[in-house]
This record gives sequence, C-alpha cells and structure tokens, in this order.
Amino acid sequence: MKKQPKFCVNLITYLFVSCYSYIGYAATADTKKEELETIDVITEKIKDRKDNEVTGLGKVVKTTETINREQVLNIRDLTRYDPGISVVEQGRSASSGYSIRGMDRNRISLSMDGLPQSQSYVVQGPSAKGNGYAGTGAINEVEYENVKSIEISKGASSSEYGNGALAGAVAFRTKTADDIIQPGKNWGLQTKLQ
Repeated sequence: MKKQPKFCVNLITYLFVSCYSYIGYAATADTKKEELETIDVITEKIKDRKDNEVTGLGKVVKTTETINREQVLNIRDLTRYDPGISVVEQGRSASSGYSIRGMDRNRISLSMDGLPQSQSYVVQGPSAKGNGYAGTGAINEVEYENVKSIEISKGASSSEYGNGALAGAVAFRTKTADDIIQPGKNWGLQTKLQ
C-alpha cells in the first residue's frame, strides 16, 4: 500500500483558498474615494477650575449678592453664618485671621485673584513701652465692596490652592470693570449706603 504525501494535498488546498481570497480582496479594493469636509474645532481656555455655584460639602461660596444680603462689613461678618469657620480674635478688637475647623495661621491658604497672600496680621502704631508697635489694625483686611466672590474651602485643599492649605483656603475674587460698567455704556458707578 502506497501512502500519498499529505504535504501535496495541503499545498493544493492552500493555493486554492488563497486564490479565492485574493479575488475577493481585489473586488473590494475598487471602492470609490470620498473627500470628507473639514471640521474646525474652536475652544477657549477655561478661566476657572469649576463652576462656583456648584460646590462640595466643604466649600462655601459667597457672591456679591450674598455679601450684600448678609451685610458683610468686616471679617467677622463674613464668617457669621458659616459653621466651622471663625475669626481668631486678638487684643483690642483686632483679628489675626481665619480659623477653619480649629486650625489657623499658616495652615490656611489666603489668596486674592489667585495670588497667595500672607495671613500674618501686624499690630499698627507705637506701643506704650516705645519698643515696637501696638494697635488694632489688620493689614490684610479686604474692602468687601470690591469683592466679586469669596470661596471658603473647609478641609485640605493643597491640590487646588497650593501649599499651606492644610486646614482650608479663603480665595477672594475682585470685581473687574465689566462688573461695574453695564453693557453698552462707556462708564459705570457703584455706590453703597451704610
């Protein structure tokens, strides 16, 4: 009995199948080319990290309307209705900054329009002993009439506000000319009666 080589049968089968697959591929290669229209994508950089009206549980946002409604005149008025945020008192009615959940001083990041501010408050005026300064002035007090919004973040916020925000952060945004000058006008005026 003579055996036929399997190699020859396999080779013939392979050639037969590959020939038909080439014919099928050649038939699909004759497709018509189409020119697609150009799509222009225009974007602009996001100015703020997120929408100020949507906040987490540990963040308080006060807008101009809120500041006016709560009649904020000083640092104590700003934190009056917010639990976990207080003002560190100093002698002679002065304040030495914010306290968030019991931590204060260099553990709270303070910024104005994104620029870090020092939260050290220095007493002003000559002392009774004549060897330094004393008084009640807080050098970092803000004029709340010029503030557009205030974000007070309770809790660690170093990734958002930078170094020094272990207890939280207080971020002020000041008004721009667009906030005072109405659309279509060349000048604007803002007044407040106290």
